[in-house]
Amino acid sequence: GQSRSGVTHDLCLTSAPCPCIAGDDCSEHCNLAHGSCDQDGKCRCDPGWEGEYCEECVRMPGCLHGTCHQPWQCICHSGWAGKFCDKDVHICEHQSPCQNGAQCVYDRDGDYSCLCPEGFHGKDCEMKAGPCEKAGSPCKNGGQCQDENGFASNFTCRCLAGFVGAFCEHDVDDCLMRPCANGATCHDGINRFSCQCQVGFEGLSSARSSAAHLCDWNRVSQLFLEVVVSDAVFQGHKEMLLLCGLVAMRASLERL
Repeated sequence: GQSRSGVTHDLCLTSAPCPCIAGDDCSEHCNLAHGSCDQDGKCRCDPGWEGEYCEECVRMPGCLHGTCHQPWQCICHSGWAGKFCDKDVHICEHQSPCQNGAQCVYDRDGDYSCLCPEGFHGKDCEMKAGPCEKAGSPCKNGGQCQDENGFASNFTCRCLAGFVGAFCEHDVDDCLMRPCANGATCHDGINRFSCQCQVGFEGLSSARSSAAHLCDWNRVSQLFLEVVVSDAVFQGHKEMLLLCGLVAMRASLERL
């Protein structure tokens, strides 16, 4: 081709797009249907398009083995399937996912299934009908039966917190270690305990002394009214008023 200066460029003699060189007009090369030329003469692509001249569409995010004709498409290459072209249509031949002599069958959704021989089950026929299945869910109280996918000679039970025993049949006595203090009564729960405190004590283990029982609330209320008009009343009952005031404030905060 010949530039405006009259100099012939051999680079532009082919049918391929001519790269922008000094003195070229950006609009001659930039795909203006998918982008535009900025003030610096560079081709700026619209969303969904890329490449030096905005001639390439952007594939769907996550598309692995596919291409596009329009932005955000994922058109699978031969041998691949699925929304993201991530399913190998020859998975049965390439990966042999089925175990223990099972037959692999490919389906049209880009996935596969295994036809398990008698005595085996699971997605890939990896589990055997072992002690857990034969015992019929032997573990109690939410315990999980384990037998190495059926290949162990015996099963074991993995118990939830608060239970013990070969079958998780026993509730752990959380009061056994006497967690409650100061004469409180302990009540056992599931992996927890609660303390019924004696008068004058509070807290999870009844270990904290409570000042609430020292407050005569009728008397305290009357004194608070008198304090408004007499500082002498406050000075005479300062210790009790401060103590009971803190108790009342704490009780209010605990109700929030």
